Amino acid sequence: QGEDTDPIAQAAGTGTMSSAACSDGDEISAAADQLASVELADGSGTTNDDTKSDDDKVICQDPELWKPHPPTEDCLVCLVPLPLSFNETTYFDCCGKLLCCACVQEHVRALRVTNAKRDKKELPPLALTCAFCRTPAHHGGYELLRGFEARMQKGDAWAAYHLARRYQLGVDGLPRDEAKALELYQRAADQGSVKAIGELGQIYFNGKLKIDGKFEIAIDRGKGWKYMKDAAKKGCVVDRSNLGTVELHRGNHDHAIRHWTLAAEAGYDNAVKKLWKCFFSGKLTKSDLENTLRAHQASCDEMNSEDRERLAAMKEAKAGNDEFLKRLYQIYYDGEINAKELKKTLKAYHGGK
Repeated sequence: QGEDTDPIAQAAGTGTMSSAACSDGDEISAAADQLASVELADGSGTTNDDTKSDDDKVICQDPELWKPHPPTEDCLVCLVPLPLSFNETTYFDCCGKLLCCACVQEHVRALRVTNAKRDKKELPPLALTCAFCRTPAHHGGYELLRGFEARMQKGDAWAAYHLARRYQLGVDGLPRDEAKALELYQRAADQGSVKAIGELGQIYFNGKLKIDGKFEIAIDRGKGWKYMKDAAKKGCVVDRSNLGTVELHRGNHDHAIRHWTLAAEAGYDNAVKKLWKCFFSGKLTKSDLENTLRAHQASCDEMNSEDRERLAAMKEAKAGNDEFLKRLYQIYYDGEINAKELKKTLKAYHGGK
């Protein structure tokens, strides 16, 4: 499951199985009419007045749904809780470990520094390895497939999930095969992968199609809702936020705010944006928003580190137009300067502007 994928926006007319871009909720009203007769898995139905009160009662009677999100597991290198974003973590099929991208980047940087020294001594360079177990890295294709299948034989849900994504997108030397991806997502979900459960929720909720119409999944909003709710209970903030979007269009504003509040308190930025909109529309009090923002910042601080800040700054510099910063971060990750020199140069640069 990629970044926040709004199921309502997708239900308005998307037809691919690949993850959609982040949606802040502005365009979700286009699919509101489609939710008027959604039959949900918890027994609730339409958004009319006859069923709304019963629906509220059913959802509120599920205490597991409203528990605060548990903290993410730690990166096994820096021992800091892993980022919420899928794009900020890296899975290694050699050892089955999930690490933050900042630690992986620092490992690559250290290897470059070592190889530069070896080059001066006319020694052969060291090969790129796993940042955790130091197994030599491979470059996709058959080796990647063999590694993931070996991990899946050991019951590794992460392996099944990551291989599913590669088949879904057709990357790393693997063909695009959405039928295979769906099979692997189901296998990962059965083995306990929260992200796979959430991905299945969005697949069934939106009824996605393979390009050229060779593979089809019928829309099953009830099944999709059940998967998304299960994923939210187990700690998936993306699906927690998506549940809030669904509840918003069913007329349950209080439930929507509760879902977004829980996601925001866990550190999810997109839920904060939605709560700000609730505040400006008069549906959220200032004190409640302030309390949520404090909890959000505390969660973000727990998941932060100097290496992650540095990596984020490098990505921001690459996306901007400041050529000096682009070059500065590049020479740092190439191993030409160390962290202390980088910090000193940045301080002088920003102080002079």
